[in-house]
Amino acid sequence: MTITQLTLSQHSVLAYAIHNTSGKIDWFPDNLKGGARKKVLDGLFNRALITTDGTDWFASAEGYEALGLPCPAPSIATAAAPH
Repeated sequence: MTITQLTLSQHSVLAYAIHNTSGKIDWFPDNLKGGARKKVLDGLFNRALITTDGTDWFASAEGYEALGLPCPAPSIATAAAPH
């Protein structure tokens, strides 16, 4: 298992999303504004720890793994949706 090094800000954002919003990234520490927020998101995205649906950001399976957590299984509604 490869250990992914995260900054404190990256860890905080990712952990909050996983533990509080089913993986959706919608919270940032108060000190992360503008460019700093973008830098955290870019860092997570460039390492495939988060993904986007074009509007919102979500923790990826790799993001869960980086925190040593299992990725939740897709819901039946999600799995049955036409692609």
